[in-house]
Amino acid sequence: MKSVNRPNIDDIQLLKDLCGKTHIKCHPYLSHEYLIMLAQYQQFINNNGDPHFCPPVQISTDLEDALEYHYKNPLKSLSFIPQIRYEVSTSCCPMCGSIGTGTVDHYLPQSTHPEFTIHSRNLIPSCLCNSKRGNVITGANANERIIHPYFDNFLNQRLITCEFSGDLSAPVVRLRQLVVNQTVNFHINNVVEKTNILNWLSDKWASLVRSPQVMLPHLPRGRHVTEQEVQNSFISTRDDKDLEFESFNNWFSIFFSGLENSNGVAAWIRDIQNSLVTRRIEEDEQ
Repeated sequence: MKSVNRPNIDDIQLLKDLCGKTHIKCHPYLSHEYLIMLAQYQQFINNNGDPHFCPPVQISTDLEDALEYHYKNPLKSLSFIPQIRYEVSTSCCPMCGSIGTGTVDHYLPQSTHPEFTIHSRNLIPSCLCNSKRGNVITGANANERIIHPYFDNFLNQRLITCEFSGDLSAPVVRLRQLVVNQTVNFHINNVVEKTNILNWLSDKWASLVRSPQVMLPHLPRGRHVTEQEVQNSFISTRDDKDLEFESFNNWFSIFFSGLENSNGVAAWIRDIQNSLVTRRIEEDEQ
């Protein structure tokens, strides 16, 4: 999860301009339904896209199909669509924190809100998590909704970590929310937990156990280490990943903050690292 800058697009002016282009596919449907579209755009902008205040309206199938066509085959004035997909937050998904993007998530789903198909602030760079959540966007309570990376400033703090527990040779991995916030809780349950993050975290744990020094570049080399040195390496590597992905809630940061805060993990990794160092020393002496 990551806060990203909103596209610098005047969506209402763009809507007006498209309405006047008689040669494009959405004409004359857009002209006939312009006032409906304008009211919806203004509602979205006034409420920062909050789905509780953006109920869908019915537009004609012809206009819906035309907007879908322009989304897939952008006019020059819609060149921001591929830019959002390929140039905004290329290394970290703003919606779930996974490593990489490559697609666009319609925050208000096309199936329920087709009028926002080409609205710039309804288009968010994402990974395949957008297909995992389906059309889920709100819950029963007013604060239960999917986060919006263009508007939700709380994304600039650490919201989520993980926990490794049980037998650390094959630990149980869980996500753990760090703030009391209904929106964050709803988003974790309906977006993040529907990804493969738990498998990814388990794979990273296996990599750490195989070679702590590869996963922990700040860990001292060539000698036995203390539990505190391992703990410090968790924190330093977490901070590096925060900076690298410009997010406190990317999957690497979730992993390393989880190592930092899980009981017994630093001592466990210390023992593994020290046994590897002892083995290398014995091999060198032979």
